[in-house]
Amino acid sequence: EPLPSRGSAKHFNRTCKPCFFAKTSRGCVDGSACKFCHLHVKQVRPRPGKSARAAAKSLANNLLDNLADSKNVVEAATELEGHSQYMKAVVKKKLEIRGLHRNIVEL
Repeated sequence: EPLPSRGSAKHFNRTCKPCFFAKTSRGCVDGSACKFCHLHVKQVRPRPGKSARAAAKSLANNLLDNLADSKNVVEAATELEGHSQYMKAVVKKKLEIRGLHRNIVEL
């Protein structure tokens, strides 16, 4: 059985890179000539889009910057981190900047 793409040949020795377009509704325009792997089951997105990143940063800034008490900041951070992996990273960085790095372990 032929492989779905040129890049899929590296899949079985785990040196392939997934095609981000293979699992979209439009599909990969390069098809079998694509140098990326089409065998990955789940859709992979390396990071949120620009607007989602901006929204996460804005939400974290608005909530965490308006709290003075460290306990309230950690509670708000714990709630925020449940939104997404990216939000968790934003919150972690925000806490480090505020000098609350000891409390990151609690998250």
